Order: sequence, then structure tokens, then C-alpha cells
Amino acid sequence: MSQTTVAIRIVESAVREFGTRLAVLTSFQREGVVIVDMVQKAAPGTPVLTIETGRLPPATFEMIRTIEGRYAITVERILPDPAEVASMVESQ
Repeated sequence: MSQTTVAIRIVESAVREFGTRLAVLTSFQREGVVIVDMVQKAAPGTPVLTIETGRLPPATFEMIRTIEGRYAITVERILPDPAEVASMVESQ
């Protein structure tokens, strides 16, 4: 069995197990985009989420727009508490 077949079976299993509770959280790196594609093919309309830190590069926003257009979805952006982000940045 190929790695692709195994991956598709895992996604299909997740769709069966979680149904409408399934969501994909991604930072839109290559691997995450592949998972989004597999899940959208298995269960179109599955929610896709990302953490919007206020520091994402322009290429990430471009990828989000591409994903939204390709799958006719809206990527949900999770916004952290700005004070917590500032505190983390200051501690680094």
C-alpha cells in the first residue's frame, strides 16, 4: 500500500469518526496544505483554521486566499490575546 493510500485512509477514518466536528488547523506550510487538500476532497466544507499572530508573512495570506478560492471556504483566523503575544515577544 502506498503512503498516499495510507494517508487518504487516515483522513477518511477521521471524517467517519469526527464527522462535522472535524477541523484542520494549519500554518499553511506544504504539509498542512496537503492535509487541507485531502480533507477537503474527503469532506468538502470541513472548517480550516489558522492562528493569526499579527506576524504572518505576505505569502501566508496569499496561500489563505488561494485555499479559500480553491475550496470555496473561509479560513477561520484565531486571534491570540495581543498582550500575551507582546509579552512572549518581549521575553525572547
